[in-house]
Amino acid sequence: MKPLLIFGSGMIADVVSHYCKECFGYTVHAYMVERKFYRPNVFIGSIPVVEFSEALEKYRPADYYCFVAVGYHNLNRERARILSLVKQSGFETINLIAPDSGYSEGRFLVEGTNNLVMPGVDLHPEVSLGSNNFVWNGVMIGHHSNVGNHNWLASGTSLGGRVSVADNCFFGIDCSILDKVRVDDHTLIGARALITKSTDSNAVYITEPTQKFRLNSDQFLKFSSFDPANEP
Repeated sequence: MKPLLIFGSGMIADVVSHYCKECFGYTVHAYMVERKFYRPNVFIGSIPVVEFSEALEKYRPADYYCFVAVGYHNLNRERARILSLVKQSGFETINLIAPDSGYSEGRFLVEGTNNLVMPGVDLHPEVSLGSNNFVWNGVMIGHHSNVGNHNWLASGTSLGGRVSVADNCFFGIDCSILDKVRVDDHTLIGARALITKSTDSNAVYITEPTQKFRLNSDQFLKFSSFDPANEP
């Protein structure tokens, strides 16, 4: 197995590095960044952060795998741009898919690369993934659903059966998409939103945040049955 270079040096790269060690068996040799983000003599743990053009000279692309680990900036367009740059430079990008998702049993199809599927994801049979999708812990993708390219599915996202997701979408924490819904390109779905009909391209779907209750926590416990202090 070839060693791995991670493109990115922020919190997402740190998370990916953790799972590379704990779940996927890859050894990370360096973090790569573009020149505008580079600072000399920076290490994450014992692993160096290297400017991308210098990395091309130091790490021969044929000898390393690469994974682009940046966030959902501009609805994942920035990660898509960097992925294209990395591929054009000759690096082979890989998928990082936790075995407990069912991938090792051949239950679903990965058509592309640079997908991250974390431990604790539930992928039903006949699910397909394109490229550059980040699927966080606790996500459920229902049977016969298709997820396109450059999407971000935050923890707790639930896609029903036969859902179709296009490209460059964002799914907030604990949102739900019902069966047979199509989520069109560049859709942003907020935390805890419930989507029952197919979405429009470039649309935003959000719910109202929970409001502060009129009582403070001590008052609330005094007047409610929430506090079990008086139970035997």
